Amino acid sequence: MAIQEIRHPLIRHKLGLLRRAD
Repeated sequence: MAIQEIRHPLIRHKLGLLRRAD
């Protein structure tokens, strides 16, 4: 899934926000 995250900057950004909140 890491590859998809890199391919999809939007998902990566969203995950970053979620991780930051966590």
